[in-house]
Amino acid sequence: MKRLSIFSLIASAAASLVGCTSSGASSAPPADPVPAVLTDGSSAALSNLKARLASAVGRAQIELGPEDPTMMSFISVLPPRLGTHETHSLASPTTFDLQISDGKCYAQNRETRNRILLDGIDCKPVG
Repeated sequence: MKRLSIFSLIASAAASLVGCTSSGASSAPPADPVPAVLTDGSSAALSNLKARLASAVGRAQIELGPEDPTMMSFISVLPPRLGTHETHSLASPTTFDLQISDGKCYAQNRETRNRILLDGIDCKPVG
């Protein structure tokens, strides 16, 4: 009897959740992100990009890879430079895919799939 009541409680909760998600105001689902490039390659725009990506990788200072984000839809953050007592490192660059969705520019970490909003940075779809 107790088992039956638990199942009915779960079924009731699931039905309530379905009702909540389907009865709200209808809005269009977010657009799928598409590859993007930056519209502005100025030093100010790149500084803003570096600040956003530095925060995403948890470092105060970063160096970007050789890619031109106004021409390519990805950018890499180079690993930290070696310290004075280090001779080698196994660290590899962190690559971010630039994307646009609903008119907003994002950078998505290829490895973790975490996506950050590039607020104040303009981009356009590739092509």
